[in-house]
This record gives sequence, C-alpha cells and structure tokens, in this order.
Amino acid sequence: MRIIDYRFRAEEFVDRAILDEVEFEYLYNEGDDFHFMNTKNYEQMQMSREELGETVYYLIPSTIVKVEFFEEKPSAWTCPIPWI
Repeated sequence: MRIIDYRFRAEEFVDRAILDEVEFEYLYNEGDDFHFMNTKNYEQMQMSREELGETVYYLIPSTIVKVEFFEEKPSAWTCPIPWI
C-alpha cells in the first residue's frame, strides 16, 4: 500500500476515485504470465510478473486474491501471506 501525504487548500477540489474490488483465484503461471479466474463469473485474466512485483513469491495455486480496478484496469491487489 502506498500512502501519499499532500495538503490541499480549502478552495481546491479533488475528484473521487471509484475502485471496484473483485475476488480472483490464482490458477497457474506460464513463464512470466500469471493467470487468474474471477470467482463470480469465471472470466480469466492474466498479469505479468512486472505488474505483480514481489507478490508472485506468495502465489500458490487456488489462492484467493482481491484485485482493485480503476477505470477497468487492475491497480492494486491483496494476497494472503502464508504463516511460516
């Protein structure tokens, strides 16, 4: 999670960002592409290793991740970290 600290003056306005959170199940990876399935409608999507960053080290098949979409593009995801 990234936190940005910025102060706005009283006369400034900020557009509200609307995020959609969707549950996906991690299926498998094929090289640097990671495949996920929407748990509600079974549509599949893929994300690259570059997009996922260090999250790829915590992905185990059948893991449920929550993906936040902004303007229909994935912008953030949460992945449960297994206890070691």
